[in-house]
Amino acid sequence: MFMKILQINKFHFPQGGADAYYLRLSELLRVAGHRVVFFSTDNQKNELSVFSKYFAESIDYNGGRLGFFKKAVYAFRLIYNFEARRKLVGLLEKERVGIAHLHNIYHQLSPAIIGALKKRGIPVVMHLHDYKIICPNYKLFRRGKICERCVGGKFYHCFFGRCLKNSYLKSLAAMIEAYLHGPILRTYEKIDLFIAPSEFMKNMAVRHGIPEAKIAAIPNFSPAVPAVTAPDGDYFFYFGRLSEEKGLHVLLEAMKYAPAARLKIAGDGPLADQLRRDILRLGLENRVEMLGRLEGEKLGSAIAAARAVIAPSIWHENMPLAVLEALARGKAVIASRAGGLEEIIQDGENGFLFEAGNRRELGKIIGRFDRRKFSAAGQALPEKYSAENHLRLTMDVYQKVLANFK
Repeated sequence: MFMKILQINKFHFPQGGADAYYLRLSELLRVAGHRVVFFSTDNQKNELSVFSKYFAESIDYNGGRLGFFKKAVYAFRLIYNFEARRKLVGLLEKERVGIAHLHNIYHQLSPAIIGALKKRGIPVVMHLHDYKIICPNYKLFRRGKICERCVGGKFYHCFFGRCLKNSYLKSLAAMIEAYLHGPILRTYEKIDLFIAPSEFMKNMAVRHGIPEAKIAAIPNFSPAVPAVTAPDGDYFFYFGRLSEEKGLHVLLEAMKYAPAARLKIAGDGPLADQLRRDILRLGLENRVEMLGRLEGEKLGSAIAAARAVIAPSIWHENMPLAVLEALARGKAVIASRAGGLEEIIQDGENGFLFEAGNRRELGKIIGRFDRRKFSAAGQALPEKYSAENHLRLTMDVYQKVLANFK
């Protein structure tokens, strides 16, 4: 049975992993014959869409100096975006969709749109790409360490800990948003079913108070990757966001314990300049190279030529697409025991696991790594990570929600 499915995400371009997933899933659905309708925010980076005239205004919370009135307007939109809700209503008047699938909607579209969907009797599925429902700063991570203080609805810790951008004002707005759409309006109780990309995420959501029966664990999928030929390189490789929780400072310091190893880092993010300074401070400028953001064939070639890919995260990772892509390209992955990473990497089979934050252990693994042992790593990527299986499980969720909704 073909369906008309509304996919909603705050960005309509691959800004991060959640956005890339939203676009990849939409393409899977389209190729399978379903009609996909989009709702997002307007942005010059957006992929083309016939629905863009309905997209809500994009808000730049970090751009330039804003006056008090503008700050107040943006703060209110973060909590409850009436403009996004109005634009969505306009789209729904033109397009009669059978089900809505929400991805990352926070700080742009806001949870206000959930009420608009339910008012029109539309079943709603929500993807737990991050910990936003549980933790106002998304990450369960604060000042370099894992933090679970807000689990269970104790969101006041966000304000007192200045957990969002180290700002009392921004943390206050995030705290208010969490309380408003949590225990006050009970917005998230209107969600018919949540999708968790990892068992770790599912278990954390249950700890927070979401009924287990309302959560389906569906792992992310590895997209079909084109065959890329590249000469074998003598370097290890990290690609992804350059931010504190990704553990890149651990990776750099681990290089001291593997004096013959070389490393290349691809990506962008708030830690880029600090990483360049740290490379110089640690005397690694001849062994560590920063490549900037790579995409497409350039990224594929860099992965293909690497000895192994490294995921040194120090936070509760969910189900990173980068790790799945590396395995799909036949690369072993050296990963920390962090969240959902332990569900993907089998120690000694398709990579190695190390204690999150342990520089010495990571350095020793890098130093003694033998890629010949992993020459076939990823070639037998489990079926559960395939696009076909992912589409089947997602459609099962849609059908279950629709059956219960009638």
